[in-house]
Amino acid sequence: METFIGNERYLTHVFKSSTILVYCKYDTILSLLLVIFHNGKAYEYSAVDLDTYQEFISAPSAGTYFCNVIKKKYKTERVI
Repeated sequence: METFIGNERYLTHVFKSSTILVYCKYDTILSLLLVIFHNGKAYEYSAVDLDTYQEFISAPSAGTYFCNVIKKKYKTERVI
């Protein structure tokens, strides 16, 4: 079963005020979250549910949410 938000498989977000995060891309079918950091590194997090992605991009501090939730809970693989 495919999950789309509207017609979008990939959801993207640019973090304009974060000191550690630059960009993220969420795959609604594979439940993968790609996170790009200001230091140039990129990590992919697996089995991330849509609610977590939405909470992440709308959190008052995306960096704090990332450190407290995503980094601790989800399996990761360094991409770059």
